[in-house]
Amino acid sequence: MSRLSLALTLAAGVAGDARGANKRSKAFLSLASDMQPEVVARTLSEVEDEWKTQAAVFAECNSNTTDCGNAPEAFSKSCTTVVSAVVQASSGDRSSVKEYMNTVCGENELGGWHAERCTELASAVTESMLDDNYENRENFNSGSLCTSFWSKFVVEEKARVEKDRSEREAAEKKASDEAAAAAKQAAEEAAAAQIQKEKDDAEQKAADAKAAAEQAAQDLASKKEEAEKQAEEAKLKMEEAQAAAVEAAKHHREVVANSTKPTVVANTTVVASNATVVASNSTAPVQANATVAVKANTTK
Repeated sequence: MSRLSLALTLAAGVAGDARGANKRSKAFLSLASDMQPEVVARTLSEVEDEWKTQAAVFAECNSNTTDCGNAPEAFSKSCTTVVSAVVQASSGDRSSVKEYMNTVCGENELGGWHAERCTELASAVTESMLDDNYENRENFNSGSLCTSFWSKFVVEEKARVEKDRSEREAAEKKASDEAAAAAKQAAEEAAAAQIQKEKDDAEQKAADAKAAAEQAAQDLASKKEEAEKQAEEAKLKMEEAQAAAVEAAKHHREVVANSTKPTVVANTTVVASNATVVASNSTAPVQANATVAVKANTTK
């Protein structure tokens, strides 16, 4: 099966660039005499990557575009090289192809979709081979097999591309919806915050106004209380002044009254009596004495 490694190298060279083909050629030339399934699997994985790229390019091609590149031709050449080498390396022995390809496809280097493609290719080859080794070696139609395999490969790759596109668009839509929802939520939160701020400011202003009104009321009450106190004090002072004035007037009247009132009536009477007595003797002397006595008492 050493020719299979060479076939894979040639296929990779057709499918990939010159640098990659040269690198893989050197790797397989060293394995010409001792081919290892794991190495073949690794190289087949690289070839499958290139086939996938070609199928993806073709699947992405616009249906209105007639020129979609040389992807089908490149795949056909690469696939035909690999399939022909597999058949020739086995000397047309169908069972040998099946056994070896099962080994290669089971290597760790081929995992996931790589292993699936390897198994599909192996099945396509073995199912197309006859029980006649000679007929397989001489007349096996690798081109027809690769055309059929390419159609299947493209269909599967197109489905994958469509799935990836759908998932990408869904992810983009989800991201867009989430961004829009986040923006809406942010706007709503900002609006709510603004409303709350305005409410808080209004409440603060109302509280400040209330506190100012209460302080003004307290100040007014204090001033009123002080005014009432001063008025009460003024009233008391006025009442005291009026009382003092009344008392002074009363005292003044008493003083005036006392200053005009005779103080010794008995003496006057006596004098009068004396005057009367004297009058019996002489009227003139008695009047003179009475007058003198009264004035003297008044002076006292």
